[in-house]
Amino acid sequence: YINNHDGTFSEKSVEYGLDFSGYSTQSVFFDYNHDGKLDCFLLNQSNHSVETYGDTSLRRKINLQAGSRLYLNQNNHFQDVTAKSGIYSSALGYGLGVAVGDINNDGWDDIYVGNDFHENDYEYINNRNGTFTEAGAKHFNHYSRFSMGNDMADFNNDGQLDIFTADMLPAEENILKTYGGDESYDQYKYKILNGGFQNQYSRNSLQKNLGNGEAFAEVGLMDGVSATDWSWSPLMADFDNDGIKDLFIANGIKRRPTDMDYISFISDLSVQAALSSGHQSDSLVLDKMPVGNTHTFVFKGNPDEKFTDKSSIWGIKDAMLSNGAAYADLNNSGHL
Repeated sequence: YINNHDGTFSEKSVEYGLDFSGYSTQSVFFDYNHDGKLDCFLLNQSNHSVETYGDTSLRRKINLQAGSRLYLNQNNHFQDVTAKSGIYSSALGYGLGVAVGDINNDGWDDIYVGNDFHENDYEYINNRNGTFTEAGAKHFNHYSRFSMGNDMADFNNDGQLDIFTADMLPAEENILKTYGGDESYDQYKYKILNGGFQNQYSRNSLQKNLGNGEAFAEVGLMDGVSATDWSWSPLMADFDNDGIKDLFIANGIKRRPTDMDYISFISDLSVQAALSSGHQSDSLVLDKMPVGNTHTFVFKGNPDEKFTDKSSIWGIKDAMLSNGAAYADLNNSGHL
């Protein structure tokens, strides 16, 4: 949407070369090559097909609908430069979150992509020549398993950009006991030893930058932000104006397909037979799936780098479904 300078906007994606038709989830505009013009990184989701199961060699197999894209701004028209930029554009990546920032403090913006399911997250380091190098395996010991939304900010005020990724580990004990999101141990080890993947754990990750992006320590469990249920959109910002970043997380899902009691029910041969014969409707079976309403979370950042759950105290306590979030000082009060 291009601003017409009269209070209206015009949709011009075709004219600008951004009329991509695929499984897009997010876009980020930033000047990756320092030419003074905003370029575009388009994050795309995938679908379950034979192209999404295999080892990491699939990263080099281009998929026209699922693979992410990098567009170079050439005087108000965007050119797809993905193929020569070092950006993966395959169906292996399930892109649900992207953040841009100078991870290694060299003055050039880098890209962090969160991938759902079995693929690693991607850390694209800017080579300062129009290309990027994916360097996640070099700098991270593990990732979130079902990495969804993410954010990049300096949560401990040490001058280094840290990274938070949202996953779906339940915070409530009764939900946790029936949660069945992970694969078996044998599958997990096979994926690591034979598939080329890195370690991934089904919980939120707070990746603390130990210095110029050379190494990260994952401190989400230690800092109290690892479990916020089915989470989508994390935002790190100073919500109480104390000079320390806080953390807001939008979450929830209409139904919980990973609930083990439901999986046991739907796997029953008599239920399957009733579904196949038409004696049991799909809607009635789906109604037995537990609802996933939950309150959004907001954590106060503390000087000791720990976080305190302030969801109820700060007025965010009602159960709901939320997939995205944004913040701004809407009333010009000096508060986000």
